[in-house]
Amino acid sequence: MVRFSLYKRHRAKGVYYYVRFWNPEKKEYEPGLSIETLRSKLGDDSFRRIGTRSAAAAIAVRAYEEGLTKKEKKSPNFVDYVLSFWDFDNSSYVKLKNKTKKESIGRDHCLNMLGTFKKNFLPHIDQSLKLNEITQSDIENVIIALIDEGSISNSTINNVILSVQKPLNEAFSRGMIKINPMQNISMLERNQKDRGIPIKSEVEAVLEYLRKEGFAGRISMKIYLAVALAATTGMRQGEIRALKKDCIEFVENNVEYEDQAIITVRENFAKTDGFKSTKGKRVRHVPVSKALAKELVKMADSNPHKNGLIFWSEGSADTPIAGSYINKYYYAALAAIGITEEKRKERNIDFHSLRHFFNSMLRGEVDDSNLRLVVGHQSERMSDNYTHEIREKVLEVGKVASNIIAFPKSS
Repeated sequence: MVRFSLYKRHRAKGVYYYVRFWNPEKKEYEPGLSIETLRSKLGDDSFRRIGTRSAAAAIAVRAYEEGLTKKEKKSPNFVDYVLSFWDFDNSSYVKLKNKTKKESIGRDHCLNMLGTFKKNFLPHIDQSLKLNEITQSDIENVIIALIDEGSISNSTINNVILSVQKPLNEAFSRGMIKINPMQNISMLERNQKDRGIPIKSEVEAVLEYLRKEGFAGRISMKIYLAVALAATTGMRQGEIRALKKDCIEFVENNVEYEDQAIITVRENFAKTDGFKSTKGKRVRHVPVSKALAKELVKMADSNPHKNGLIFWSEGSADTPIAGSYINKYYYAALAAIGITEEKRKERNIDFHSLRHFFNSMLRGEVDDSNLRLVVGHQSERMSDNYTHEIREKVLEVGKVASNIIAFPKSS
C-alpha cells in the first residue's frame, strides 16, 4: 500500500494540495508534488481546483499506481555532455578514476579525446541532440562519413569511436540513458602501415654524425645522447626526457658486467601532464653501457638548474628539452646520411622507430622473457619485484646488446 502525506499551500489564487510520497529505501519522504500537476498528467484538464482532502488523496494514489510520481530529470545536450566528460579539471569521471588509481587518466589523454571529438565527430552530428536521443544509427553515420572521406586512418577513426564510447558507457551505467548506442559498435581493423625500422648501418651513421656535430658545437650533445639511449636501451622518448642522474647505477665488484650500468625507468614526461608514471604505470630497469652512462652523468652535472635532469632545458628549470627539438635534429641527421624527409615519411621512420630497432636487434639473441622485461612488456608480478635474479637478467641483456650496438667510449 502506498504511503504518502498530504499538505496544503496557500497561493494568491487559493489553497492547493501537495503530496509527499514515502521512500522506503531512503526512509524519508520525497520532495512534494502538486496534486494539480498530477491530475493533469492523469489527463484531467478540469479548471476546478481540488478542494477536498479525499479527492487529493484519490489523485495521489492513481498517479502513484500509474508511475507518474517520479520527477523526470532533463537530459543534457549530448555534445555538452561529452565535452564536459573529457574536461580534465572538472570531469567527475576523471577525478574518480584518478582518485581510485593514481594517474589512471592523464591530461594529455583528455586533450587528445577532446580534440578528436571536436575535429572529427562534431562536424557530422546534429549538435542539438540530447544525450538520451543519440542512437546507434547516429554513431554509425559518423563512422561511415569518416570512412568515405578517406582523410584519416582507421586507427584515428577508432580514437573517434573511443571519444564517445567511454562517455556513453558511463552514461548508461549511471542510468542517464536507457539504451547504450555503443553496445553494437565495433572498432575498425587497423590499416596504418607498420612503423619503419632503420637498419644497423643507418643507426651507426646517424650516431656518428650527431656525435661529430655535437663535439663541434653545432648541435647539442643531448641529441646524440638521446638517440644513443633510445637505440641501445629501447627507452621511449618521454622516458629519456624525464631521466635523472639518480636513476643511473654503475655496476661494481662484478667483472662479468663491469662495462654495464643500470637505469631505473620510473618516470615519463608528457607535453601537458609533465612528469608522470611510465606507460603501464610500472617501474622497470634497463641496461646501458658504462661509457654512455658516464656521458649521461656528465651532462647532468653540467645542468645549471642543479635538479638532476640529464636532458635539461636552458630556458626552464621545470621541464626537459622539447620532444620536437630532439626530433628536429634527429630527422636532420637522417637527411645527412641520405634518408631525406620524403624517404623518412615513406618508410615511416620516427624517433620511436629506435625502440623498435633495439627490440628487433635483440630478438633471437636473448630470451624473449628477458627482452620483455627490459622493454617494458613484462608481467606485473615481475615488475613489482626487482630481485637479484631479475638484475642478472637485465645485465645479461645489456651484455648482448653492447656486442650488437657498441657505444663509443669517450676519446
